[in-house]
Amino acid sequence: MQLSVKNPISGRVIFIDHDKADSVIGHSLEGMRWWDFMTIGRLYRASISYTGNSIFVDVGANIGTTSALAGEWFEFVICFEPMPQNVALLKRNLFQNGIPSLVIQKAVASASNRTIGFCGYNHQNSGVAHAMRQNETDADSISVKTIRLDDALIGVNPAFLHIDAEGYDLICLASYLSRISPLETERSSRPFVQIEFCPQAFVHYADSLDTLWSFLENYSYCSHVVLNNHLAPIDINVLKGMSSDWQNAGGNIWTDLLLLPREFQCIDFYRA
Repeated sequence: MQLSVKNPISGRVIFIDHDKADSVIGHSLEGMRWWDFMTIGRLYRASISYTGNSIFVDVGANIGTTSALAGEWFEFVICFEPMPQNVALLKRNLFQNGIPSLVIQKAVASASNRTIGFCGYNHQNSGVAHAMRQNETDADSISVKTIRLDDALIGVNPAFLHIDAEGYDLICLASYLSRISPLETERSSRPFVQIEFCPQAFVHYADSLDTLWSFLENYSYCSHVVLNNHLAPIDINVLKGMSSDWQNAGGNIWTDLLLLPREFQCIDFYRA
């Protein structure tokens, strides 16, 4: 089955193939409006202008919906996706949209060349698969190879790092941090980062939120969300309070969180 969405600003049409009707993918694409494209364009252009780079890295790329959209602004896209049925469609979607890219069929983890199990493997593309925890069993699980993000990106400086790893976002982020110093000030080494902020999932899968708090404080990054097409900063103490409340409530609430270099001026977002 094929879905398509047109960028009303540029006129470009993006085509996405998938195995079956998927409510998540369909809702994400068909629900996009001109202001969504405007915001995405501003954000991606700002990351390119700030870093001087034009590489987009997508960790947990699924079948490539995010990468296919990003390909309109970036010169090259690097995707990490461990699930075999997703990888085939990911490659097809990148190719049919004419996006120069590299697809790495490995999971990003804290150590290279390990073999880990992924459960939730049910031949769907909705992105529900996750790395198995200790003592977890699943008759339909599969084994995948892992790689450290810092090992995979040797000599590569992304402008934008997008992580959607079903609760393993902080593990992926920690892997990337190994390649830079907290004192790093060179803009080319300080990409914009987007993660799926779900405190309950982080604690459930990655054990601790300390990686995120340390990243924001030690690496001079600050957190933002997009509200009504504007970048809205969120103080780290507010995030800590939100994460505590969500965990206590037992809810699986999430939001997309932008982690931007502290010296980045938001005015540049509106100029981009």
